[in-house]
Amino acid sequence: MTLKTTKVQGGKVWLSAEEKARERGQEIWPPLSWPTLCFLGLGPSSIEFLISLAQLFPELQLVLMEVEDASWIATLRSSLDSKGGSSRVQLGNIEDFAEHRGPARRSCQAISWSVDTPPFSFYRYRELFYSEPFILALFNFQGCSMETLTDHVDRYYCEYLHQSFQATLCGKISESKSA
Repeated sequence: MTLKTTKVQGGKVWLSAEEKARERGQEIWPPLSWPTLCFLGLGPSSIEFLISLAQLFPELQLVLMEVEDASWIATLRSSLDSKGGSSRVQLGNIEDFAEHRGPARRSCQAISWSVDTPPFSFYRYRELFYSEPFILALFNFQGCSMETLTDHVDRYYCEYLHQSFQATLCGKISESKSA
């Protein structure tokens, strides 16, 4: 996949570079092969992050799971409708990504979670993590920083997110930018 920055009204987005794909003899990127972001939970601390991702990457399929309040789905769809992007939003469940489904199995190229994600264990979501050899993990700390912390956020859950992030390569980089 080759991406290019494309200027649109109001900013820039990342789109597939069709001319480069043709030069390399690759097929144009059909919507069924667009990468999938599995977004776990949706609420006040994650809605802006998801809308931003959807706007920056208009060729990204969005699969929502574990959304406890359906009003956030309506908020997302109405925000993306004006840009024609709500058709990329789907509701999913872990079973869709199970290995036993064989060729019908879906895959996640990226997984995002935040304080809006119901408490979980990685074991519960193992089918998502095993759906592709390499997964991009997106940690959203909105709601966990001093500037965004609210009374409804579980501080222990924020600590769990932070410790999970610190276990990644990016989380090992110190303020002096060394690992």
